[in-house]
Amino acid sequence: MTIGMGILWGGLIGAPPLAYLIHRFWRHKRHKLLPVSFAVLPVVALAWAVGLRFTSPLVNMTALALAYAAYAFLAWEGWGIGDSRIGFRMIIKFVTALPIVFGYFMATFGFPLLLFISFGLDDGNKHTEILEPGIGCEIRTQSGGPSWGTTVVSVHRELTPFLRWERAHQRLSEEEAVYRRASDLCRDAYTKWRNS
Repeated sequence: MTIGMGILWGGLIGAPPLAYLIHRFWRHKRHKLLPVSFAVLPVVALAWAVGLRFTSPLVNMTALALAYAAYAFLAWEGWGIGDSRIGFRMIIKFVTALPIVFGYFMATFGFPLLLFISFGLDDGNKHTEILEPGIGCEIRTQSGGPSWGTTVVSVHRELTPFLRWERAHQRLSEEEAVYRRASDLCRDAYTKWRNS
């Protein structure tokens, strides 16, 4: 198991029970954790939506695991809110439980998919190049096991040595990419970004 796989699997399995333990036994600390959870979740979601990423995939996975833990904590807090309308309470509990149920599904039955996602997180399957000052390209190949895998090409603007803004993201089957040079894949993704 890779470190990335451990972060993914550990976050999906461990975040809801950890959030419950904090909710149940650290009542005096909850008033401090609520604003942190309300801040972490939208910041990570917004950063992910606009393409802000850390240069390290492991740090990205850790940020997603923290956001999931913040969501689990907020869900436990929300389930404790008293409301006289039982139908409303049941709907809220059902809707907020769906991501947690899906997380447990991915951590158990979806385990092969998690292996597939996390396989390309090590730096051994990576090609990087600079396209122009401040613009870089990264190609990661994720194995598909006995079948063809996936090649992910991303063009990004370097904001700091540890933070980048992903401007183009392309997924190709490994079969499509295997006979092409990495620099050609980068140039194609860069051209598509510039023309869009």
